[in-house]
Amino acid sequence: MSGTVEELQGLLKQASARYGSLEEKMEEATTEHKEEISRRNEAIRLLKKELEDANELIKTLKNKSKWQETGCRSFNISDISLLYCTLEEP
Repeated sequence: MSGTVEELQGLLKQASARYGSLEEKMEEATTEHKEEISRRNEAIRLLKKELEDANELIKTLKNKSKWQETGCRSFNISDISLLYCTLEEP
């Protein structure tokens, strides 16, 4: 009978070790997943900001184009570069 108890205790130790290992791997996978989600959310945030800036630049250029058509004001490449740099600043 004591042999059976010892065998069961051995099996319990093995199962506990396997469960601990699986739990550790699951924790690592969860951490990696959270980090990946965070990186992707940051990339999305940056892309949205870039899109907003580009749309604002297009809007401004359209307005400047309208001004040029009406003869109110002309612009050149340095104006566009300056505008783009201004939009890039926080």
